[in-house]
Amino acid sequence: EGYHDGDIVQVGDKLTLACISRGGNPPARLIWFRNDDQVDITYSTGGREATNTHTFTVGPKDNKAIYKCEASNVVTLQPLSASVRLNVLFAPTKVVISGPKEVRVGESVTLSCKTGSSNPPVEVSW
Repeated sequence: EGYHDGDIVQVGDKLTLACISRGGNPPARLIWFRNDDQVDITYSTGGREATNTHTFTVGPKDNKAIYKCEASNVVTLQPLSASVRLNVLFAPTKVVISGPKEVRVGESVTLSCKTGSSNPPVEVSW
């Protein structure tokens, strides 16, 4: 809960992802992963329900990141999982113009403009 594929978030947004497992006996152990790296193992249980709520501030590196919650207990042979891929909007971090420092009148000159990555892709105009 908290994000659905296709939703758009921006750098700096606070995002809360909730993973809820119902009906297990004993209740499931819930773990959040970001691109297969464990990021949150804190979960709570009540009755036959387990919840792990992962809250974080969205950064540029979260664009296209896969957040996955795995649920398992002592009788689970293979963990059950659910995942979402984030779509994060962010501006380019830098703009660099390169070319010769000096030219003569009448000479052709080639300049190039490069930017850091961004989402959506940056549009460069002269």
